[in-house]
This record gives sequence, structure tokens and C-alpha cells, in this order.
Amino acid sequence: MLHSEDGFAKIASLVPGGPADLDKRLKVNDRIVAVAQGDSTYVDVVDMKLNKVVELIRGKKATTVRLKVIPADAPDSSTRIEIQIVRDESN
Repeated sequence: MLHSEDGFAKIASLVPGGPADLDKRLKVNDRIVAVAQGDSTYVDVVDMKLNKVVELIRGKKATTVRLKVIPADAPDSSTRIEIQIVRDESN
């Protein structure tokens, strides 16, 4: 679950049993700055409407989405990590 804050798509909560929750790398308050489908080029999502960001993240089961994220606990807001998640249905 995402919400918009200061132009960023921010993680508000993780769907229990969902791929991001099971993966354990995404955390509440992480900020998503870019999204990529499989091996495609990243799309910058800063200042993008939240529904469009969600549309980019969602996709067919068993496909991969890559997220470029500023971790909530990053000491510097220039820190970026890549999190790759294989889409699935929530359990």
C-alpha cells in the first residue's frame, strides 16, 4: 500500500503474505523513486500521480518488477537500492 508524500510514492504498509512482505527488503516509509519492468529501463516516478505508479508496479503473475528505493533508514537521501520482486498473488 502506497501513499504520496513530498512527490514520492511512500510505502504505507505491506500486504500480509504478498510478494513484497515475503521478500522482507521493502519496509514501511521506504520511498520509491523509479520502477522498471523486468530488464527494461527504469521510469522515474518522483512527482508522478500515485495511481500511475501503482499501474507501473502491478503486472502479470510471475513477472518481475524492479524498484529503485530510498530506504527509510538511509542516513542520506541520495542513497538508492534496487529491489527486484517477482509478482504473485497475495496468500
